Amino acid sequence: MKLKLFPVALLAPLCVANAASPGNASPLPITGTRVLNVATEPQLQTAMGNLQNGDTLLLADGTYNLTTSLYINGRHNVTIRGTAGSANVVLAGKGMDNSNYGNVPFGIWSNDTNTTIAHLTILDT
Repeated sequence: MKLKLFPVALLAPLCVANAASPGNASPLPITGTRVLNVATEPQLQTAMGNLQNGDTLLLADGTYNLTTSLYINGRHNVTIRGTAGSANVVLAGKGMDNSNYGNVPFGIWSNDTNTTIAHLTILDT
């Protein structure tokens, strides 16, 4: 029995060169019944408190040190996103191993349908 070897290893560098790296995914189109621009953590919490079906929260670049987890409860077709990439917008908790996480056990918690989280990073929750 003869084995046929294919030059797969020669193709591997070509595949890696075309792969998207973290933070460089193609931007999704900005859609929503309402598009709410947010630039600070207090504005983000206020927008979450006034969330309506179909809302898109468009977060400006920066780090948002969360004072409370972002809860999407009973609102459908909601999007929380940065403008592009995943490294420009960061939602930060108080530490994954920190027993004193306060009101931030989660970054984002949702029980609705069609929640979209895009173009951001969630860490330390």
